[in-house]
Amino acid sequence: MTSNVFNFIILSLAFLVLFAAGEIAYHVLKVKGETTRKLIHVGTGILTLTFPIFFTSVLWVALLCLSFLLILLASQRYNFLRSINDIDRKSHGSALYPIIVVLIFAFYDAYQFIQSPYFLIGNVAYFYLPILIMAIADPMAAVVGKKYPVGVYKIRKQQKSLSGSLAFFLTAIVICLSFIHVDYWWLILLISLSTTLVEGLSKNGFDNFSIPLAVAINLIVFS
Repeated sequence: MTSNVFNFIILSLAFLVLFAAGEIAYHVLKVKGETTRKLIHVGTGILTLTFPIFFTSVLWVALLCLSFLLILLASQRYNFLRSINDIDRKSHGSALYPIIVVLIFAFYDAYQFIQSPYFLIGNVAYFYLPILIMAIADPMAAVVGKKYPVGVYKIRKQQKSLSGSLAFFLTAIVICLSFIHVDYWWLILLISLSTTLVEGLSKNGFDNFSIPLAVAINLIVFS
């Protein structure tokens, strides 16, 4: 219990420092909101990867995520944390992020003792795979799609691109290869393809929820 409390405090401070760095980049260095948002997105993903190391119960993860969900909702209501909220599109991604993290941790907590032949580094991949694909492949798709907008299409008035989808797919494959034995290439392709399709069809930040969920569903079905 004591270690959980200590780790809760340390991680809370780490997230606050990350948000503060984003605000400094936005207000002082004049970095655009889209850029600071992506950087914070990646940073929170990296910090989230420490949860299986620092927390022994999903309740502590839920408490931490709920705290920051309330902060994010308040920032949208009272117009602060501009480094996250100053974007020219409607997005629920920030609010959905802590919710899916709790669900994925609960998924990992339920499956961590099930022996799986797929994974290279053990069952912590049940947590790492969904979070990393969301935290890295998704921003990669956005960056590439914006810089090289090849094959632009629209999904319910939201612009996407085939170049962005290809960047997501290739990044997801690299991430999967870091956790799944190459002998299970079909699972690597299935996860990468399904999450690419989900990202392409999602709008208004719902990919923060749907991408990790798609990975978890694949792992549940084939575990």
